[in-house]
Amino acid sequence: MRITPNITMQNSLYNIQSTRARMDSIQEKIASGSNYNRPSDDPVSVSLLVNMNDRMTVADQYTSNISKSDTWLKMSNTALTGMNSFIEMAKKAVSSLSGGETDPNVINNALMSLKSIKQNIVDMGNTQLNGVYLFSGTKSLTKPFLINSGDTTSGSPTISNLDSVTGLSAGMAISGAGIPAGTTIAAINAGPPASLTLSANATATATGAALNTYAGDSGVTSIEINQGVTQAINFPGNHLLTPTAPGSPYGSVDILATMDQLIADVAASNIPGIQAGKQALYQAGIQLNAAQSDLQSRTVRLDSANTMNKTIISTLQTVYGNIQNVDYAQLGIEMSQQETALNATYSSTAKISQMSLLDYL
Repeated sequence: MRITPNITMQNSLYNIQSTRARMDSIQEKIASGSNYNRPSDDPVSVSLLVNMNDRMTVADQYTSNISKSDTWLKMSNTALTGMNSFIEMAKKAVSSLSGGETDPNVINNALMSLKSIKQNIVDMGNTQLNGVYLFSGTKSLTKPFLINSGDTTSGSPTISNLDSVTGLSAGMAISGAGIPAGTTIAAINAGPPASLTLSANATATATGAALNTYAGDSGVTSIEINQGVTQAINFPGNHLLTPTAPGSPYGSVDILATMDQLIADVAASNIPGIQAGKQALYQAGIQLNAAQSDLQSRTVRLDSANTMNKTIISTLQTVYGNIQNVDYAQLGIEMSQQETALNATYSSTAKISQMSLLDYL
């Protein structure tokens, strides 16, 4: 085949353009720091990079979930620790009364301490984190523990002269001194005067009796810590302070009702009642300790999942970087080679362009 000057020139121009394209590609990589800047650069590698990036995004979300859950559990642990401390204070407050203390000052001091302790326990049960109640079950925007007062009459299901019905509804569990375990609100009369109808008769007659209601639910909030793996993070309040449902996971002591009954027994100098209340406080401490043990096991599981997620992210970042991040030293060598090739092509093309018909004669 005859090689014409035109073919030679076309080949030279092609070589120049190809070399320039390779140089442009190298310069783009150097400027961006990435080996692949568009899918057409290498569809297989780009697809792998996209997949790894998606996996890192998911792992980052798991890490975020774990971090938020860890904060929730730490706040819950602080509240549980506080509840336990107040239970210990209540034990000390009645320790001298169970033997038959008759000094009015000692009894009044114990009563004031017990009332303050109960209120502090309720406040701990109503702990919030960023406007969300920790112990309301899945009703996290609802204040879980409501404390009201009203008049009870032994043998009657009616609570009269209730100070408030705000937040109360039929079906809620209610407890207090003289209220049988498992009692619920059957009906509400907003009044005035406001009153409640209970599902069971009161067993004591009292004016201004303390009444405890739990406005949350027994729902458990879980978060995803890995693909298909979830962890419960909340502790419904009716599992902690007012366990009325059968099969409560930590114990069966209605701590708020126990405090109410103990206050009533101390006021009446009811020694057998005080002794029974003191024993119930020991069981209440065991109940809260069981909840804290559960909380610690959840924390350990979150820590383990967090470590795994961080390892996954680190590994993916390393592989991603090996594929995507440029080797500047290698690109420098390649650029130098291409510049040399381009200069050689320029030189040979210049010589070809100088040839004339006389060169063939």
